Amino acid sequence: MSKEIIQSLLPNRQYNFSTVSGASAKSVYPHVYLEMFSDDDELRQITMVENAQEIPIWYSNGIANWGSWNEDAYSKIVFEILDLLDKDLDAYNATGENFITQAIKDGLHPIEAVNSWLSDTYTGAKVTVSRHVKDMLDIDFEVSGDKCEHAMCWRVVIDQNPKKGDIFNVYYGENSKGGASFDTCVLSSIRKYFREITKENAPKPDDVYLEIYKQAQEVAQRILSLNGYDGDSKAISSTHKSIRIRNAFDTACEIMQMLQGHEMSDIVEDVEAYLSHTSQ
Repeated sequence: MSKEIIQSLLPNRQYNFSTVSGASAKSVYPHVYLEMFSDDDELRQITMVENAQEIPIWYSNGIANWGSWNEDAYSKIVFEILDLLDKDLDAYNATGENFITQAIKDGLHPIEAVNSWLSDTYTGAKVTVSRHVKDMLDIDFEVSGDKCEHAMCWRVVIDQNPKKGDIFNVYYGENSKGGASFDTCVLSSIRKYFREITKENAPKPDDVYLEIYKQAQEVAQRILSLNGYDGDSKAISSTHKSIRIRNAFDTACEIMQMLQGHEMSDIVEDVEAYLSHTSQ
């Protein structure tokens, strides 16, 4: 019996199993089968019932750990895992027509096909999916460089069928572990998780700095109002997309520094770093 085959099945679906010795189990989850049967009793066939019909999923061809898959069932497993990882991949439409057929011919288990597809998709990162226990997926990230969205994260353990709001384990940094709330997919959830902890850890500047920065925004607004600007002063910053607004803010900072003696470059850097974290 191939444990890898059993662990490749959808964990939330019930299957019918039969072994070479003639033993069988009807309508049981994959992890239940693993608890019931010995590895020594080779698996012969897996089926499932849909619309009152028994559909073949996998059957042995007499070679250990090898066999034939139902292509539709195999495809469903692969794309369900990829969709859970990253909905933006749109893996089903992005995958070549022959990918699933070729993966089956190559003797890849569904999770191996997932990893093969991911290795060709991501640049600057290696993402590897494996089974953890029962219906849990273990997702490992190896990131080169610090620009990857999940650069802080090196491991996730998650139920393969999470509901919105379910908490899953995220491992990151040197030796940190946290609980992220599931959103639409793993990557969107861990991005949100890191935005939240970044906000929590962002050092707040001294209140005096915040007040001086606010005054600079108000001075810049007065300068801009001479040319018809009627926007909110809180939107004015040194990094604004409008060069006119950036220039007005720079002028305001020069005025503040000249009249009040403040070192505006330090104030602006500290305040805007804080605001960039808390506004995400």
